[in-house]
Order: sequence, then structure tokens, then C-alpha cells
Amino acid sequence: MRNLSVIMRLTDLFVHLFRRQINEFSGWALTWELQGGVSLLAIGGGLLMAALGGGYELEDGVSEAIPMVAGLYASYRSAKGNGDSPDQIRSIFASTATLVTDTKSGSVLASVAQQGGGLANIYNAVNSITRVSPQALHLNDTMHFKGTQTLTISNVGKVK
Repeated sequence: MRNLSVIMRLTDLFVHLFRRQINEFSGWALTWELQGGVSLLAIGGGLLMAALGGGYELEDGVSEAIPMVAGLYASYRSAKGNGDSPDQIRSIFASTATLVTDTKSGSVLASVAQQGGGLANIYNAVNSITRVSPQALHLNDTMHFKGTQTLTISNVGKVK
């Protein structure tokens, strides 16, 4: 068995468990080339965790979000097997994610620069019958503008 690593690029973006909103302390994640730095979000705020010395406490942060993504990845592999590459799985999670709202209004969708594809949704990912490639279209800046892009949408569902 070989080891695979997947980079989901969560940075410091988290979703509050109960509000489906990005937490107040979350940042924006664009690269210097203005490419999206976030693929998707994971719940990382307001989680009940075991506390040092016993008991429980509410925690927020990357330390809570990263294990959530690892569990999503493991659950996907368990349900679907090893047919999809790590890049394909990242794309599947991003294209099947649930959109979340901003931190202030709670009714306006958060920017793609802040939420990527949205909150990872394992049910949607496992039951998805479409594949989108590439995961993101990078137009670049004015000097290096790439106005022509190819987007491929594939149906991988079973014929009935």
C-alpha cells in the first residue's frame, strides 16, 4: 500500500458549526497571482473537544478543521475506493460543497476568495455523478491574461 497526501489549502478559514457562517477571525486567501487559495471549508469553530486535564471545552482553529478534512477524505475513500486521485477528490469536494454566508449579515453568500467551493459536504461528494475539471479557472492578471479556458464536465453515473 502506498501513502498519498492531499493538500486541501484550508489556511485559516473555518465555518461556525451552528450558523453556517464563516467565523469572524477567518481571513481571505488569494495568492499574489490572484488565484484562489482556498479549495473548500471545513468546520473548525465552536467544536466541543476534550480538554487537557479532563472535561470538555469549545475550540476554534486549524487544529480542529484539519482532522475534519482528514476524516472526510477517509470517509470518501471508504465509500468509493481508490479510483479517484487526490486531485480529483479535492475537485469533487470543491464542486459538491455547500455555500456559506458571510460573518456579518448571515444572509449574503461569502466571497469565493473566502470560502472556495464552500463547506465540504461528504454526502454530496459520495453521491456525485459529475466531475468538473479543472477545479478552478485562473485568468491571471492583465499582463498574463488567459482569456481562453477549457472546462470539462463529465457524467460518471451508471446507465439505467
